[in-house]
Amino acid sequence: RRRRRRRRRRRRRRRRRRRRRRRRRRRLWRRRRRRRRRRRRRRRRRRRRRKNKQQQQQ
Repeated sequence: RRRRRRRRRRRRRRRRRRRRRRRRRRRLWRRRRRRRRRRRRRRRRRRRRRKNKQQQQQ
């Protein structure tokens, strides 16, 4: 009797996991786009600082 009950619970868990995975994928795509824009702005600032150091040495 115990083994039969465990099998029923496993089937229910699998169905719930599939629904959650679909929702998480859509949210990840939106978050990735926003993060990429922020990273590009930070890289430009670092390049400007390097140019200033070269001018001071000359």
